[in-house]
Amino acid sequence: MDGHLLNWDASGDHAELNVQVSDRHAGTTGPTTTFHLAVRDDRLWIGLALLPTSRTVDISLQPGVFGQVLPFGVGPSAPGTAGATVAAWVAGLVGATRCWRPSDPAGMGPVATVGGAALPLLGYAYDQGAAALTEVPHWAAPVLSGATPLDAARAGFGRSGTRTVARALSGGLVVQAADPPVGVTSLGQGRVVRLALVRVAAALMGEGTLEPDRLARVLSADGPAHPPELWPDGEQIAAGRAMTRRLGPFGAERVLTDALETDDGPVLLAEVCRLFTSVSDRLPIRPAHRLEELRDECRALLPIDPDPGAGGWTRRRLSPATIRPRPTAETSTPAPTARAAGAVAGSAAGRPNPMARTLARVAPAAPPSGIAPNEPLLFPPLVTAVHGDEPASGLRLVLPRTTNELVAWGRTLHSCVGSFGSAVAAGRSILVGVEQDGTLSYCLEVAPDGTVRQFLGDRNAAVPRSVANAVCARLAALGLLRTDGDANDIWLEA
Repeated sequence: MDGHLLNWDASGDHAELNVQVSDRHAGTTGPTTTFHLAVRDDRLWIGLALLPTSRTVDISLQPGVFGQVLPFGVGPSAPGTAGATVAAWVAGLVGATRCWRPSDPAGMGPVATVGGAALPLLGYAYDQGAAALTEVPHWAAPVLSGATPLDAARAGFGRSGTRTVARALSGGLVVQAADPPVGVTSLGQGRVVRLALVRVAAALMGEGTLEPDRLARVLSADGPAHPPELWPDGEQIAAGRAMTRRLGPFGAERVLTDALETDDGPVLLAEVCRLFTSVSDRLPIRPAHRLEELRDECRALLPIDPDPGAGGWTRRRLSPATIRPRPTAETSTPAPTARAAGAVAGSAAGRPNPMARTLARVAPAAPPSGIAPNEPLLFPPLVTAVHGDEPASGLRLVLPRTTNELVAWGRTLHSCVGSFGSAVAAGRSILVGVEQDGTLSYCLEVAPDGTVRQFLGDRNAAVPRSVANAVCARLAALGLLRTDGDANDIWLEA
């Protein structure tokens, strides 16, 4: 059948499926692949036999393996094909049990039929029109294994898994997507529906910190259909739990909801989870409660050595006296920083202060409230002078011309620099790209006060010391980087 020989042997709640590739014209057959299936605790267990040994590997979270062995995709199968036959066999095996089974196995497809029978809540999502998932994240398995939404809520959130959370979980498990996933066919009537497991991941990050009502709001948050490639992994969820414990219920709910409401929210959340562990002891008592602000706050506190060497870098712990309190909500205008106030005071006393000139030239006169993707980014003369400068042989400095170009920078460097458009337009960040032999290779972020926030390469890799020193020395000579104090010493040392 479809170039394959299939053999199904079922007995009670156990079955064995043997698949062998066959070439009728050549009269030859290939090796045999054996699957073991069994119904356990109202779920389908799937094992792949590693012949010729007796070892069997559990692949219940990888239903897409069937599609790799047999010639069918992840969508519906035409009647009489291998996919429709296997789907009917599996549905017949679980039909006499309490396992989930589709009303139309061939229309649902073998991958969805197997995956839904193995994870009941996944089958519930398939009934709502979600496309089949070829591989289920391990962190999602306890939740998706629940026979009912209430069982799933209790498995994922313990005592906080109340009926309110269960209702939010069942209602927020799928979301309508704007476009169908590439190569995937929707099972709904004209709908394109995706699994919203990123909501489950965000809620799991808040497990232990958020009360049931807050968990329900996270699970019900409005937002786009984030594709599987943006779903976090288990390590990020563990880091997210540590972060939410520090933020507290209110801040955790706000940050997690922010991550779900925008297209790049999961990317920003992943970055915050990665940075939070390194800077948590340096954050103020009340960290920022908005995702983008918290990301910027973590970046500003992260010391990055462009060439740490074998011994790595040693982070200096800030004393309580050096940690400035966050402005209150009633503050209508941001207060000047300590350095800015010192610069003004120095000038008032009649002492020349180069920092006062830098602040005056870098800060835009009127930060824009918004900017179109193709509208030119405006910079003060001090920053504009950087564009096209060559600090060393083979190196060239460039500025982003539009927010669309910043998005392209992010794709080139495989980083989140593409989301900096609003910060650059408002003057909160100055981004300088570094081309090496004509190719964008590094990106430097400078704060308005002339200090380096970060200087990274492709996939956030460290910048070679020779490149970092040459670029930063040139920017200091042009007046963009400050040379007084020790804030930029690591970037300017020879």
